[in-house]
Amino acid sequence: MKQDDIKSNVLTTTLESAVNWGRKHSLWPIPFGTACCGIEFMGV
Repeated sequence: MKQDDIKSNVLTTTLESAVNWGRKHSLWPIPFGTACCGIEFMGV
């Protein structure tokens, strides 16, 4: 492997940054709103 290949294919980050990215891009509200009681929550 060349040094340039390693730099373009390896991602370094902190655990906090990775967790925050996951929280920001999480899709949990979408299924929550379409769940069985989602309509009841929308009505409140």
